[in-house]
Amino acid sequence: MQKLWFGDIKLFSEEYLKKLKGLAGITGVVPDNYQIHVPGYKVSDDILDRSPFPRGWTEWPAAKKDIEAGGDTDIAYPVYAGIAVQTDDAPILELLEACDRVGIDVSTHAGLWGYSGNVFPEMGFVDVFGEAIDEKMSPLAIPLCPNEEAVLAYEAESIVDVMKRYGFPLLNIDHGHFPPLANPHGLLGCACTRCRARASELGYDFDTMAEAVKELVLKLRRLTATGLEAVYKQATSYTDAISLLGAEEEVFKWLEFRSKTVSGHVKSVSERIIKALGKPVPIDSHIMPPSMAYLSGQDIALWSKSVDCVSPGWGSAVGWEEATIQNFAALARLLAGATGADEGFALEFLYRIFGYEDVGLPATIKGLEAREYSSFDVYKKEILLMADKIPAGTKILYPFDATQSMRGRMDEMAELIGSLKPEGIVCFNWGNENTDEELLSIGKCS
Repeated sequence: MQKLWFGDIKLFSEEYLKKLKGLAGITGVVPDNYQIHVPGYKVSDDILDRSPFPRGWTEWPAAKKDIEAGGDTDIAYPVYAGIAVQTDDAPILELLEACDRVGIDVSTHAGLWGYSGNVFPEMGFVDVFGEAIDEKMSPLAIPLCPNEEAVLAYEAESIVDVMKRYGFPLLNIDHGHFPPLANPHGLLGCACTRCRARASELGYDFDTMAEAVKELVLKLRRLTATGLEAVYKQATSYTDAISLLGAEEEVFKWLEFRSKTVSGHVKSVSERIIKALGKPVPIDSHIMPPSMAYLSGQDIALWSKSVDCVSPGWGSAVGWEEATIQNFAALARLLAGATGADEGFALEFLYRIFGYEDVGLPATIKGLEAREYSSFDVYKKEILLMADKIPAGTKILYPFDATQSMRGRMDEMAELIGSLKPEGIVCFNWGNENTDEELLSIGKCS
């Protein structure tokens, strides 16, 4: 059984690696660095010179100021596509040596086009009204255009470069998505000239789809609390709700087009990497919460054909717990503010259309944000949804949250995932070591 551990590269001391392998049965690690969004690699100068991202962007006044202050903002080091920053690679070299001694794999980790559209607007997302996403939404993903060939080519080329340089046997890619629902503006694009051309190639009438999306936006702006209640009484899914809110068939074609764009991008990157390496390489990719992934462009059936393995996302934008809760809170606040409905009713409406009525989530946004719910129950819902949606024969690594939010429930999580007879799991605890008892609980997952 494959067991990966996703976490801060600083977490993986040799002593801890021995514990991860010996107690939890971990077979590989996926290191990351929160500040620069990859663990830190050297990239060939000639590849950086061909990058669509200006070579000196880290010296831009705004970026330089933020980097010197600690680099905690997306201007300092945005989640970029591919490997776009030359960094000190001593930590990854040390990790590779330690993992070789311990006997576990190290996976390459790199992002795709799902962020930094605000930093590089000439390649960024544009909505059906010709507008970019507001800068204040950048923590929730302002993507590049997924049909920008220069970005796609660079992602593949830079990833191949680091895989050859360091001899990684595995590749883990993330951020191949449109924004999460907490950033609902993301549903309205991308609608740039590149996407228009791609729609035509796929047989879609772009103008008709865009007009239908615009019309739905206008209808939503006129929605009242009474109208929302009428939809609530009939809708049992988000597709029902979209139809009852007045969406034409072309709106559903728009969502379909977006999902084909996303899966096509990931498939193209994967194929280019394998061709350049001259050999197959196991590629796994992060998927957003299954209950909502399609609305961010991730059709699970299509996605599973683009990579070797599907794995969970982590964090506030894509994590199966964090993103789900954040999406509910943001959408409820938006619905209540726009329609005048009570926020409790707005949440009840959302829980119904996304299949969460039986999870026992709070009746207030404050309760959601204060985490007055069971993390285990949220993961259970998403894990079982994925088990139901994933096409037969598709390899999936289920999420095993090893943070303190799952403390006391790890044996249950191991039993839940084990009951699905998985081919593997991805554990997550960003920067904190787990106790021996907790690692043994993870080891029970088989």
